[in-house]
Amino acid sequence: MYLDNNRIERREPMKIPTFVECEKFLYASLRKFGIAEPFDDFLQDAYFIYHSCCEKYDGSLSKFTTYFVYKFEYHLKSYLRDEHRKRQTLHLLHSPPMVECPMDEPLLLLDILHHHRLTPLEQEIFLLSYKGLPMSLIATRKQISLSTVKRTRKQIKQKLLLDAV
Repeated sequence: MYLDNNRIERREPMKIPTFVECEKFLYASLRKFGIAEPFDDFLQDAYFIYHSCCEKYDGSLSKFTTYFVYKFEYHLKSYLRDEHRKRQTLHLLHSPPMVECPMDEPLLLLDILHHHRLTPLEQEIFLLSYKGLPMSLIATRKQISLSTVKRTRKQIKQKLLLDAV
């Protein structure tokens, strides 16, 4: 109920559309952010966001679809930002060092070697990889199998990615 020129009007409670009715807005948002198909994972996320929005929705502030799309797009922006950070981290791991001697970047190495809780073997393999040595040469130098080097590098990437987020 609200007062307008000494007249009392009653507003009907806002009807919350079904998830299926909101799907067209979801596809528009996905296209807006340039996300390629398949959309299954995003639609599943949207379903959970939809139910959260249904619980928290206040009809006096905005239309439900406006509120829901805003929350969904916020989720997409967060997802894309996190994916961008992960890609940057992976790119740095796969690119050769920018200087000949990695010791010229002591703060970077200190951060990676100590703050990411790398084991001594992981630290050594990281340093040799950072210097640009191929995996087969690292395996020969460390007297370990090539599969151990590959597995250790994968563990290093996982640790760095977990801390990058």
